[in-house]
Amino acid sequence: MNDERAVNTGNIDKSNVATGDNVQQTLNISTTHHGISTSALLKLFFGFSSFTAIVVALFLYFNQAPIYNPYDLPPEQFIQYSEQLGVTKVALGNFFRVLEREEVPFYELDNKLREIAESYQKLQERAALLISDDPEVQALQKKAKQALEQADFENADKWLLEVSEKDAQAIAAMETEAQRIQEAMDERKLSKANTLATLAESKQAQLHYAKAGGLYQQAAELLPQGHEEQQAYNLNQAGINFHSAGLYQQALKLYQHSLEVLETASDVNDPNVALSLNNLATLYKVQGMYEQALPLYQRSLEIFEKASDDSDPNIAASLYNLAELYKAQGMYEQALPLLQRSLAIFENILGNNHPNLAANLNSLAGLYKAQSKYEQALDLYQRSLTIREKILHKNHPDLAATLNDLAGLYSTLGKYKQALELYRRSLVILEKVFSGNHPHIAIIYWNLANLHRKQAKNIEAKKFYENALHTFQQVHDEQHPYFKRCKVDYEDFLKTLKQ
Repeated sequence: MNDERAVNTGNIDKSNVATGDNVQQTLNISTTHHGISTSALLKLFFGFSSFTAIVVALFLYFNQAPIYNPYDLPPEQFIQYSEQLGVTKVALGNFFRVLEREEVPFYELDNKLREIAESYQKLQERAALLISDDPEVQALQKKAKQALEQADFENADKWLLEVSEKDAQAIAAMETEAQRIQEAMDERKLSKANTLATLAESKQAQLHYAKAGGLYQQAAELLPQGHEEQQAYNLNQAGINFHSAGLYQQALKLYQHSLEVLETASDVNDPNVALSLNNLATLYKVQGMYEQALPLYQRSLEIFEKASDDSDPNIAASLYNLAELYKAQGMYEQALPLLQRSLAIFENILGNNHPNLAANLNSLAGLYKAQSKYEQALDLYQRSLTIREKILHKNHPDLAATLNDLAGLYSTLGKYKQALELYRRSLVILEKVFSGNHPHIAIIYWNLANLHRKQAKNIEAKKFYENALHTFQQVHDEQHPYFKRCKVDYEDFLKTLKQ
């Protein structure tokens, strides 16, 4: 079927001929190749005497799109299909071009025409959604839509491909620009993150732990990809500061996040992983979650011992922390060799005036006290206090810790006046450092309650017991060992008052 056969309409309104719209009346079909019949053209030509009318008639004749009918359908059937399918005769003719090109047999004609018409309707709906802010693309889209109105798929595809190429060029340019902007933005984010981390260091140096933790957290969140180690560091530092501020739930999430980042970005035996494990374990320990803390401390120590020898202060710190966990559970035999080994490392590599050495002396003193070795304990407490008073800020919480522990020893020895003085000094420091409730403050209240109870100062003792329990309730749940032990002391005290 290579001969083109045109279906032409006679007695048709000129506007319908020009646009190719559906015709709702009975039409006479001629065999010319143009959309207006010869007879209609002659009527138009001779019906007007003006030169303009003649020009218009000739223009219409030579510019009508041919209506393609390669299957030799009778004119009536052709028009019927056009009306049933809701398409122009020109569009229907282009449907036939598709069928002919794909060599669709005549017996499948009806089904395939309806299939094409259904797809064509969806195509027009989709084409209506084509929009752009680019004038060149808008012009090409307009041409594509005009071609689609006549089901001129070949030209429509051509214009759409040009639109696609224009869009692709624009996208490539935008991606290049976006990459440049992203790189510049990453640089500014990195700069801001470093600034916030520096500001956090400043707040930490001023003992504003909650503020420092918030700044470190912001710094971690700002860092772009490729800075995972720095992100983990900032998260860990944020956790340390929230931990110091007594904000344990915030600290827990940050420690866990830091550990996840490190374990993903580095080797599982990386020393930074060990540091993160150690800090998370310490947080579990202070909340009385000893079972969760123990394997983390052990894994941390194992990593450090694989990576270095006893000249590494991190090994000494891990030994110290594991010993502290054993002490908290009354496992003094397990704790003692760890503290002695830790102390030897610190003295060897840090000298006589280092905060870690002071912490180790303080812990070992507490162990000796628990074993009733009071003279040894007193000597170590005083050494620790001397170091901390020399190197730490006068309102540092570690200094308050040594004052509290030494006061506890004096209380055990019956030196209540000295004990009261040190407890008060410790409480003043902690109340300056920590705004609101904090477990360290609760411990001082508890110790003061016990001290006053020993001296039969029951009014003061009752007040401090109640303050301690209230503060513990704000920072721990009722299953925490400190809360439970403080409550037992208070209930026992109340019983003695009734006797």
